[in-house]
Amino acid sequence: QQGAIDGLLVRATGRDLRAPKIASPLSRFLTLRLGEALEMLVAHEERHLAQATRVRTAAGFPRA
Repeated sequence: QQGAIDGLLVRATGRDLRAPKIASPLSRFLTLRLGEALEMLVAHEERHLAQATRVRTAAGFPRA
């Protein structure tokens, strides 16, 4: 999934991501600009990675 997102961001380089609007997956009444949707997706993935890092560094986490 990360590779697909990276590919989309590379393809979007130099394009205006404020104009295209997409429907929100959360509500059909909410629309987002494409750039906003991509920013939210990246931030969401970053939170997952930070969470995984905290779990791995927690006391009691099994070591290899």
